[in-house]
Amino acid sequence: MELAENALEISKKKKNLPCIAKCMSRLSLYNMILGKTDIATSFANEAIGYFEELNDEIGVADSKYSLAAVYYKTNDYHMGLVCLIDALKNLS
Repeated sequence: MELAENALEISKKKKNLPCIAKCMSRLSLYNMILGKTDIATSFANEAIGYFEELNDEIGVADSKYSLAAVYYKTNDYHMGLVCLIDALKNLS
């Protein structure tokens, strides 16, 4: 996780939006695994915003999948399913 945080810091300094989005998406996943759901949700939502700005549908879908996993892990199965379906819609 430390490497992803360092990569995010460097990406922000260089204003590299694709890398910023990817780092945030990965940090969302890592924080979800560690049970830090508020942080994971925040990173996922920020990543979605960057990916939408970049018109990166796969990135949006990946971040929405991470968000779905956060909801599933916190027993909010309905919202998890909504996010998962939304992620799949981005891929079709």
